Amino acid sequence: MKSWPSTAIPLVLFSSMSVLTACSGGGSGSGNEGDVVSTPPPVSTSSSSSSGSSSSGSSSSGGSSGGGSAILYENFGDGQFVNFDEADTEFFFTPEYKALNANNSEDTRPSFYYPTCCFFLNDNPEDGPEVALHQMGIVSDNGNPSMLLDTGRFTAGQTRPDIEAADPKKDTTSSGDLATWGELDLSRDYRISFCVKDAAGSRKMQIYVDNNTTGESNSFWGGGGGGSRIFDVPTDMLIPGKRVEINIPGNTTLEPGATEVDFRSVRVGNGSSFLQFRVEGGSTVILDDLLVEYQEEDGQAELPECNVFTPATAPDAPSEAPVASGGDTSIVVTWSDILGASSYDLAWGTADDVNSATVVDGITNTQYALEDLANGTQYFVFVRAKNSAGTSDWSPSASATPEAPDVTDPDVVLLEDFNAATNGNASETNLFTPNYKSVSTDPLKPFYNVTAGGSNIAVAGGQLGYNNARFSLGETEPGTATAAGVAPSGDMDLSQPYEISFEVVINDNVDDGTGKCQVYADNNTTSSGNSIHDGASKIFEASVVQLAGGSPTGTVIITSDVGTETSFLQFRCDSGVETPITIDNLVIQYQ
Repeated sequence: MKSWPSTAIPLVLFSSMSVLTACSGGGSGSGNEGDVVSTPPPVSTSSSSSSGSSSSGSSSSGGSSGGGSAILYENFGDGQFVNFDEADTEFFFTPEYKALNANNSEDTRPSFYYPTCCFFLNDNPEDGPEVALHQMGIVSDNGNPSMLLDTGRFTAGQTRPDIEAADPKKDTTSSGDLATWGELDLSRDYRISFCVKDAAGSRKMQIYVDNNTTGESNSFWGGGGGGSRIFDVPTDMLIPGKRVEINIPGNTTLEPGATEVDFRSVRVGNGSSFLQFRVEGGSTVILDDLLVEYQEEDGQAELPECNVFTPATAPDAPSEAPVASGGDTSIVVTWSDILGASSYDLAWGTADDVNSATVVDGITNTQYALEDLANGTQYFVFVRAKNSAGTSDWSPSASATPEAPDVTDPDVVLLEDFNAATNGNASETNLFTPNYKSVSTDPLKPFYNVTAGGSNIAVAGGQLGYNNARFSLGETEPGTATAAGVAPSGDMDLSQPYEISFEVVINDNVDDGTGKCQVYADNNTTSSGNSIHDGASKIFEASVVQLAGGSPTGTVIITSDVGTETSFLQFRCDSGVETPITIDNLVIQYQ
């Protein structure tokens, strides 16, 4: 030894066999060439999500939360992956999931986890990914992401070496290496542990240090008892539902408190190391909750209890009909989220018969707008849930009828009596949803939006109350703060002088000289200068006890010429307003 300074695929145990050419993952010769292995294929697969994209959010941290002060903790995407399709696995091996710390412009794929087999088309990174989920990928343990390996292998923390090769991170380590390249500090005695969720076959699961090949001697650390292959155990010895523990130096056990199956007397690793995980072709291991820590730590105590793999099941059918709301040549359909669903199908038609309906598949949220429909025609809608394991039955039907808008006084911009709004605070009432009222340019965007203090806004009995809160009317880009010099994004034409009126029907505030209520044009902040209209954006401000012409209750009338053809309004009562004011019969009209 040299020294150096410091969608989803549910797992099925297979009975049939097929022949597969391994991508440098079958044999363990020093040449690292692929061989022909007998690999059990999946007996059944489910179609991947039609969303066509990863279910992950952009997070450079990966599944690295938990595990105390660990060198590495990986839960393979808990809370991030739900589709368990090729896109999820592809995302796992990107820097967007977890990136290397090193900033190397020569590294075209600076991901912390790097596939060294069974991932790229023609086994060539330049050809792009071609994920083989039955060889390596994120799978669903009844909805919990786990990693399946069967012929597949990948490294953790490998940086790009200064080597000229088609793939510098694959099959490039050797016994002649003068240095290591990695971001794991293994310069102190360390422990690797992971949960075995399932295992099949009799070939080997292996873990290497500073070795991106399948030959144990191809490393700075060489081979043998003190060499790079620190774990080399037949998969039929692994125990589903138990945690493997590998101490370097020290013993290796296949479950807590069990007899050791190996003992390493020397440490393998230094301050710039990486690991490689591999399962030989013809055997399958599903693992989770990988933890690498120094031996004086005990991060395992913080980890979830190890469990046996449970294949994902299809989600339950929606028990309730969706909610359908008709608009002008459109219907907005909303439904409740279904546990375990990764996407939804929506069926619609003019008959209360799902078999004759048109199906829109792969919807990844719980709302959808059907457009270009015939006004005056009743339409029926049905919803079902899907995941990588299957598809539920259809929900009961709901129906709605698109209607042309009423021809109203052209001088009236808005009439609002709140009578159709359901009771509840801002998160409960339908007032702030597109089902109640949407902007004219997008049936999925609500006309009313909370800009702050939603818990202090509530609808009751067809009237709206609020204090220490604000909300906007007709804002098409909520969440984007307005600013001086920036054109507004609104749904109301306020380019000519207009009048706002509403009734204050309840106001129990006392006169302490502090509480005020305001109305802004094209400003969704609390500073009047944050608008294309600068300070003029605050078109109304009054003491809460003098809102209606000097009285706490009554009719408020505001006249203004501040606006554009694409304007919106914001109503606010500031933090000095201690109890809600309740308003009704809001009217906006041209003067």
